[in-house]
Amino acid sequence: MKILTRYVLRAHIGPFLFAFFTVTGLLFLNQVAQRMEEFAGKGLHWTVIAEFMVLTLPHIIALTLPMAVLVAVLYAFSELTSANEVSAMAAGGVNPSRFMLPLLAAGLVVSVLMVAFNDRVLSEANHRLSTLLVDVGGASPTFELREEVVNPVHTGDDSRYFLRAGQIDQTTNALTDITIFDLSTFGRYRTIQAARGTMYFDEDRTDLILALQDGVVVEVADQNPQELQRLRFGEQVVRMAGVGSELERRTGGEHRGEREMTLAMLSDRMQENLNRAEEARQESIQRSRDAVLGALEVQDEDAAEAGEGSEATMGLVDDEITEYVQSTYDLTANQVELFRLTAFRYQVEYHKKW
Repeated sequence: MKILTRYVLRAHIGPFLFAFFTVTGLLFLNQVAQRMEEFAGKGLHWTVIAEFMVLTLPHIIALTLPMAVLVAVLYAFSELTSANEVSAMAAGGVNPSRFMLPLLAAGLVVSVLMVAFNDRVLSEANHRLSTLLVDVGGASPTFELREEVVNPVHTGDDSRYFLRAGQIDQTTNALTDITIFDLSTFGRYRTIQAARGTMYFDEDRTDLILALQDGVVVEVADQNPQELQRLRFGEQVVRMAGVGSELERRTGGEHRGEREMTLAMLSDRMQENLNRAEEARQESIQRSRDAVLGALEVQDEDAAEAGEGSEATMGLVDDEITEYVQSTYDLTANQVELFRLTAFRYQVEYHKKW
């Protein structure tokens, strides 16, 4: 039996590894190619790209490993059959059904591992990948200037700058014929003109610094539009905060989608929504009962004051009370349906993991 087990498993290992690595590699390259557009022009560190690639692998493995098992089983048994090895073993007294025992055992092991992988590793990787993509999407693009164009400069503190340069040397970052429109202060408009200057980032690569030479600053305020201040300078430094493309990573991100939850989380969310649906239904019933009892109590008091008999209490409820009960019921019915649909969505993902 040991020899048969080793023989059968060895016949499957080669096709399994070939199918697994081939399909995994193709899907990985496809995922990277689709997402690279989101990372391009962000000025991100290579570690961010590497993290993205690592976090992409669990989703691909969850798809390719079962596919590789299927390909390996089909290929191995086809080869054994074409070489008449199955017939030879049957002629030697080996029951063909015994071929299935090592495969069933291996399949059971792979199934248990994949359930644990999909529950723990895949859900956490999906959550971290989603957080990373949101962080990358919020990163500002690499700062670039175009010649002879008024370029808006986006800063981290919502300051408003517009910059124009006649010529830009991309190698030395030298600028000539510079004009800066500073609208960062409400009610004050400042224009800076300089013959030449140099731009560079600070050590953290977050703030843009412009070292200007031979220029003039013109400032006008809304309170006195007929007056302006004019100041000439030989050298001046203008600092624009938050222009760089430094990626800010979040440490929180507790919100998780269905595919980012473990089996325990999905079960808890499903039960929570079912409980909320039942609570809303019971609350609606109680409100309707209280409204009806209140209306009947009012009618009893009116009937007693009018001297009428108890038959007056059997009259119809006021239209206002009826409309209130009906509107409350409709609202609660919508809430109950929403809670139930949400619970079913978690339930679907729960069963998909299994």
